[in-house]
Amino acid sequence: MKCRHLYLDPSRLQEFCEKNQIGEQIDSFEGTLLDGFIAAFPGGYAAFYPHYLNEWSSDYYVEYGYGDARNVWYNWNKFMEQYNAENETDEAI
Repeated sequence: MKCRHLYLDPSRLQEFCEKNQIGEQIDSFEGTLLDGFIAAFPGGYAAFYPHYLNEWSSDYYVEYGYGDARNVWYNWNKFMEQYNAENETDEAI
């Protein structure tokens, strides 16, 4: 099943999560302005990625899918591999 996506202003995160019954975070990472995370909701999963707008602000790129949401998990794992590799490089410097 294909993932669906949207962009979300951080000020609307709480409202969005309550409306869609987003559960507790399953996995997360610390971003520069916003943290990213993946969580379950009734019927599927949603991944919240920081989306850079400019030096002072970001919004969320939200990717979600229903059922086992393999594509959401695949994209999340791919992103986390890249994120971890970049942070290991930064720590080595």
